[in-house]
Amino acid sequence: KITTPPGLYLIGAAVLRAVDLLRPLFLGSNAPSLCAAAATAATAGSSTLPYLRPISAVFNLGSFALLHAIFHRVQRLSNGEALAQALSLILYPVVFFFGFLYYTDAASLCCVLGMYYLARREKHASAAVVGGVSLLFRQTNVAWVCFVLGTSIVGDLQQAFLKKDYYYQSTPLAVNGANGHPTAGSAGATGTASTAA
Repeated sequence: KITTPPGLYLIGAAVLRAVDLLRPLFLGSNAPSLCAAAATAATAGSSTLPYLRPISAVFNLGSFALLHAIFHRVQRLSNGEALAQALSLILYPVVFFFGFLYYTDAASLCCVLGMYYLARREKHASAAVVGGVSLLFRQTNVAWVCFVLGTSIVGDLQQAFLKKDYYYQSTPLAVNGANGHPTAGSAGATGTASTAA
């Protein structure tokens, strides 16, 4: 059975608690507690919703910043192109409209984008932490965690493979060259050079 993990609700409770601590400063000592109002089901929606909905908007702003960083720093687009791409994606109807609801979509997307960005910048420990946090918002983010893990492993293997120079020594093109003749670094070329000397 798939259930909604408590990540967004924990953040919501922390926000309500922070507002409860600050309300007496602005409304006086007789200001009603939002946490007490949230505990009673009859008044919970009307009194707490204005404080909870901006949480998704903040996560959408974070997603916009992460999309810009991915396009600009990872994919090496110019700043203007990166802004245009990030803006076009953040204004996508599903992303944009869920930013006004107290729902897990915005927080989930922000965490997944953060994990992807950190992994592409080769900050794997931080990416793992953010990926774990993303699972507090949606269980199905495990697919994205596995995707980012897989792409990171493949990228690291490619880097290790190219650093060891395995590719250039063992391919048929390295032995015979592109036109069928031995190249300077191949075994045939050294054999030919030694017989000619």
